[in-house]
Amino acid sequence: MADVSPFTLEERIVTNTWVHERKNTGDTLNKITGKFRKRFNKDPPTRKTMSNWESKLFETGNIKGAPRSGRPIKRRKSCAGVKESVINSPLKPTRKRSAELGIPRATMQTFMKKDMEVKAWRPTFMNELSDADRENRKLTCD
Repeated sequence: MADVSPFTLEERIVTNTWVHERKNTGDTLNKITGKFRKRFNKDPPTRKTMSNWESKLFETGNIKGAPRSGRPIKRRKSCAGVKESVINSPLKPTRKRSAELGIPRATMQTFMKKDMEVKAWRPTFMNELSDADRENRKLTCD
């Protein structure tokens, strides 16, 4: 499983050390957040997060924590041709594209949205109004 934390491994290890050693040093969690801000020049994790990191380390023996349970993501394999299809014909409707590729539409839309960062859209065509249309609208209103 990929690590998706906004904090680097170094930041987590150093913070975990500070939190664990606070019993000996007498530091409070507020002091530790100040140290974090000073050392890493960014907003520190919440106090709850720091406490959770410490307990997780001593429960699992790993700073990253236990592997996540759940169903693995398989859409990247099944949606291999979607990217090429979108590039070749960007205006094609999603129903037609999913039928051609043999992929469920919802899976394809999720792939487009999350992996390609592209949203499916339908172009809307509008009629241009001319000066003659303005007069016709005025007569209709009267």
